[in-house]
Parts: sequence; C-alpha cells; structure tokens
Amino acid sequence: MKTLVYAALATVMASCVTQSTQTEHDQHVEVEAQGSTEKVVPFQLAFEITEEDMLKMLCKSGCDWKETAVSFSQGNTQYITNTGVFHDETKLHLSGDAFAFTLTPSEPYSVALTAIKGCQWTELTGTSEPSGRFAVDEKGISLQH
Repeated sequence: MKTLVYAALATVMASCVTQSTQTEHDQHVEVEAQGSTEKVVPFQLAFEITEEDMLKMLCKSGCDWKETAVSFSQGNTQYITNTGVFHDETKLHLSGDAFAFTLTPSEPYSVALTAIKGCQWTELTGTSEPSGRFAVDEKGISLQH
C-alpha cells in the first residue's frame, strides 16, 4: 500500500480573507497578509513522483502550461508559476505571474515547497513512496488517489 503524508508548516499566510469577487475573466480573493493585500488566483496542480526519480507535473487549472516532468534529485529546486516551470531563478518574471513557489526535493521522495506569491500558505513539506501523488493549490496540499 502506497502512503503519502504531508504536513503544513505554516498553512495559512493570512488569517483573514477580506474580500471575495468574481469577474468574467478570473476569480480571486484578496488576502490580507502582514499589512498588505495580495491577489490570490485559484490554481490546481497535480504531482507524481515516479519510480524513475522523475517529478511529473500537471496543471489542472490556473496555468498557461499543461504538463511537464523534471528530474527529482535532491537539491534540484524548481520554480513553479502559472506561466511555466523553471530551474533557473533568473527566468522568473514575477510581475506577470499570478502565483509562484519553489519545490525542492529534500530526501528520497520528500519535497519542500515555499510560496513566493499568490498562495495562502508560506511553506509545506511532504514525504511519499514512489508513485505517490499529491495536489497543490492556493490553499495548500492534499493527497491524490
């Protein structure tokens, strides 16, 4: 039986949702975080760690890209945004991104995620067995069956 365990270190970046609106182009919430207001656009990503040490990523909503795969090796940090997945931080263009976070493999089948923008969480960590599947969205992380 494959298991997947995830723990949120700081699951909510802000304790108060100040406003919720919907337009014909996007849906977003305004989140008050440490005295500032940040637009949070819904997104949903699915991840799978394969037995071949690859990390498969599928964007189900909120991205300009659909799917990709990268090497799942310790210390191989990936920058994940709605516009793409980058290994090189200099390729980020955060002003045009709705969300951004880093994903770093830390041990075999363990990941650490750190929000850069557009997330209601600041850091998440998790461990799985090969072929473990999980989802990440603007609110946090969950197990996928």
